Amino acid sequence: MKRFEPQLPGRPVDGLLAGATLSALHVYAVPDLALDTDLGTLVEACRRVMEPFPILSLHDGLLHITLEVVADVPSEAVSAAERADLIAALETSLADTPPFTVLAGSPVASKAGAFLDCWPDDGLTSLHQKVRSAVQAVRGPGAVVYSGGRPHCGLGYSYAAADSDPLQSALRAISPSHAEFTVNQVVLVDVTFTLTETASPAEGTQPAWDFDFTPLHTIALSEPGTPVPHF
Repeated sequence: MKRFEPQLPGRPVDGLLAGATLSALHVYAVPDLALDTDLGTLVEACRRVMEPFPILSLHDGLLHITLEVVADVPSEAVSAAERADLIAALETSLADTPPFTVLAGSPVASKAGAFLDCWPDDGLTSLHQKVRSAVQAVRGPGAVVYSGGRPHCGLGYSYAAADSDPLQSALRAISPSHAEFTVNQVVLVDVTFTLTETASPAEGTQPAWDFDFTPLHTIALSEPGTPVPHF
């Protein structure tokens, strides 16, 4: 495991000082923990396991599956009119897309923290393709460069190097290690990465990228023919 670094084209992280920020519009599938209570239980068990490790855990309001990153310009460079165009394109592309359920888990230690693997891929892959098509239609092919591998729900981001084998062993001991994740809403969010100083038992303080996002627009997935509420 090594320190997580945001990957945004044209926005290098080398040489940035504490307080520096990077921003981008992202499109997420977010969980409803009031519905999927077992998912909340699994995530909390993972947080307890991650406590001894140099990982900034995501609180419930930051859990997500990334569907796309609008990577051509920082979020602050996207005007209100351009955001409205993007929202309209997403609504059109996602119309008549029904909710579906995936299995989140087992938890996995990664090179940049930990996540819940998500399966089956088909529904999330189809949703990603619809979102990508909408973003491309509005902002061009250069705006969509996200390649996050197989679908997954992030649990936290590492802020220092550490041996991931003990973490993986501890995560593997969690039982049950799977929970349902109902994908029933897609959210356009404004993501901010802020370079902070985080307490580190081994080295006093350590630079870390703090992750946060602000929801801008939510599209509730619905069966064909059902009016779609927007928030």
